[in-house]
Amino acid sequence: GGDLSFKQALSATSHSSLFVILGGLIKLPLILVKKTMYVAISPAILLPEPDPESVIYAALDSFDVFVIWSFAVLAIGMVPLARISAGKARGAAIALFVLTFVLRVGGAMLGGMFKG
Repeated sequence: GGDLSFKQALSATSHSSLFVILGGLIKLPLILVKKTMYVAISPAILLPEPDPESVIYAALDSFDVFVIWSFAVLAIGMVPLARISAGKARGAAIALFVLTFVLRVGGAMLGGMFKG
């Protein structure tokens, strides 16, 4: 196990979140040009008719470049802060990514069930 204080965890999470903010700033001009909030920097961009409420869109959009970058930076930061191996940090980051993936796809599936 590792040794990580709340302050260290908050710091690492805050710093890794900066990459998600950077992704939002890069998406902003695309949002303004396309006049839609649903702009992807992920494999979802390849969909011919992107439907943000669809399961396939949720699954593909989960692989956003900046979100993955954020998880990678979080894993790298956890190694010295928590004093854990790189493998454990990678495993934790992958587990967190899988959890967010399941929640996004599950949310889209639930939304589709209740959609008129």
